[in-house]
Amino acid sequence: MRKKFLSTGIITGALALAMSVGAYAGANLEEVKALLNKDIQVELNGKSIDLKDEQGGVLYPITYDGNTYLPVRSIGNAMGLSVAYDADANKVVLGGEEAAAIQEPEKVAPKQESPSKKTSRSHPAAIGTKVNFEKEWIVEKYFGSVSVDEVIRGEEAWKIISQANRFNQEAKDGYEYLLAKITISIDSIDKEGAKADISSVDFTLVSSDGKDYDITLGVVLEDEIDSNLYAGASHTGWAVFTVKKDDANPTIAYARDYDGTGGVWFATK
Repeated sequence: MRKKFLSTGIITGALALAMSVGAYAGANLEEVKALLNKDIQVELNGKSIDLKDEQGGVLYPITYDGNTYLPVRSIGNAMGLSVAYDADANKVVLGGEEAAAIQEPEKVAPKQESPSKKTSRSHPAAIGTKVNFEKEWIVEKYFGSVSVDEVIRGEEAWKIISQANRFNQEAKDGYEYLLAKITISIDSIDKEGAKADISSVDFTLVSSDGKDYDITLGVVLEDEIDSNLYAGASHTGWAVFTVKKDDANPTIAYARDYDGTGGVWFATK
């Protein structure tokens, strides 16, 4: 599909408001059906710009009724304008002393704390909980969210593995397989044009008594977590671990530092 470029001179339609508007819900609000247009790129004075919210999440233009709508805060900031919302007057203010003086209302979704403060080995996130993360990889850093959606272990896990590929081998004596269905989304990457390489080996199973399990290799599944994702993409797949049969409460870690600190942690039951 041919990419479209927008400059300040040819931006069509009105600018969409990309900030909380408080509790305003008057009769002038009309529900419409619009499309997120991920194919459109925005160019300002000959330079491509990224559309992001205040938390660094990726925003996309909206196409509705033949017009293109862009987030006003992203565009205003890119043009060097202060942007504010006057809740009392119900208006967006671009530039000038008025915009700088307005105190914005409390956001509906405040900026989330660092993931390392939200989860830990002793306080892992519950199954199905989405947690924000940041991960450094070689020369770039990427940001996103990850969740462990489902955990299967023991005989049920082996049934899935054995049916996926007849060459898959049973776990060694005293151990059993643990399958974790994981969803990961990449919001942004600090190196322009880079992709995030997601691999099952990035996820570590840690025993109840605090020992990293060895990486499980050689097991082939159809829907694996391994993927290459650009900003804005997401993927759901399985990660395979081998766990001691008597280990009741292992945890799963992702995006830890080399010394084992930080990262995000998930319970497995």
